[in-house]
Amino acid sequence: MLRVDFIFGLAPTTTLRKHVADLEASTTARLEASAKRGKVRMFKELIDGAASWSRVERIIARVEVGAHGGDIRFVPRLPSRRSNPGA
Repeated sequence: MLRVDFIFGLAPTTTLRKHVADLEASTTARLEASAKRGKVRMFKELIDGAASWSRVERIIARVEVGAHGGDIRFVPRLPSRRSNPGA
């Protein structure tokens, strides 16, 4: 059975971008060191919660850098369904 825990993305905010600024720089440096071939992807797990949220969320950030520039995605974890294992 395929289990999906992440399904939709978050819009990048200033706070989320600050969380991955160092990762973005190191990803770009890795691309430069590889003679700019292909793409370099790196991931980071973070915990964040906007003031308007009722709780904090586990968020996975994906930073990708290639010849055409960079792309950063933020994906929150879906709520656990452990109370209903057959779902």
